Amino acid sequence: MLHFNIIIFQHLAQIQSRKNSSIKDSKLNYAYGIQLDKINILVQQKVIFKKLMESLWYLILQIKTVLIVLVIIGLNKFKNVLKQTLNLFWLVIKQICVKNDKLNSLKLRNSHRNTNCLILKSGFIQQLRKCKDRRWSSRGIQFSIAKMYRMYRN
Repeated sequence: MLHFNIIIFQHLAQIQSRKNSSIKDSKLNYAYGIQLDKINILVQQKVIFKKLMESLWYLILQIKTVLIVLVIIGLNKFKNVLKQTLNLFWLVIKQICVKNDKLNSLKLRNSHRNTNCLILKSGFIQQLRKCKDRRWSSRGIQFSIAKMYRMYRN
């Protein structure tokens, strides 16, 4: 999120310097409009990404609840339950990403549409690989998800 803020401040500084100049040129006015569009796109991307992470966090809580209930019921094949849950998790992430891509294509036609989704997917892939190394332990999965959430929350 810091990256977005830095870019926005850079664009604002450029706009302010152009505003203060005494030259009134049609090219400068056109560039000023483009800079404003860029800021709007960046702000919208940040808002979409925050909404995406919030919905994902609620999903994580629901999946944890389902896992706990399944274990309490007494399913012996805990490994299979985790695999099925992770498959469900991936399916929902794909749906969120499709929704995100549609939102981006409607609102931000000139921007990189898949940026937020790719960041999200790559984060999950890295964390799930670490999780597999821990042999599918439930604590490993919870740790990985919590770590990933902390990374993208700010």
